[in-house]
Amino acid sequence: MTSGPGTHDHPPGNGREPSPDASGRGVETLVRVLRALPLLALHVPAAAGVFYAYTLTPQGRWDESTLTGIETACFVTVVCAAAALVPLLVRALRGSLTWWWPAPAAALLLAGVARWVFVATAYP
Repeated sequence: MTSGPGTHDHPPGNGREPSPDASGRGVETLVRVLRALPLLALHVPAAAGVFYAYTLTPQGRWDESTLTGIETACFVTVVCAAAALVPLLVRALRGSLTWWWPAPAAALLLAGVARWVFVATAYP
């Protein structure tokens, strides 16, 4: 390549190099998505458990299969929501997350516990 007035020394390729900020944002976004996947994997079964726990209705005290299904859905909800809530609360207490992040997991946990207690007391 010759250099002189009016010529520019560019590396081979299109002449555009990615800025360090642009590539850093892509990696940062990927890390955030990878951190969110386990939480999503816990929130989805918890939400499904709440849905099934509240949509299943036993025919009476004798309907053991439906009552068992409701209790199982509540158990899945409580376990998954608690597993999602613990790391979110730790991060919120450290100040790395705002307080609204644990709210969905806490709401799912409370809904699961409330339904489980109601079924256990209404259908002994």
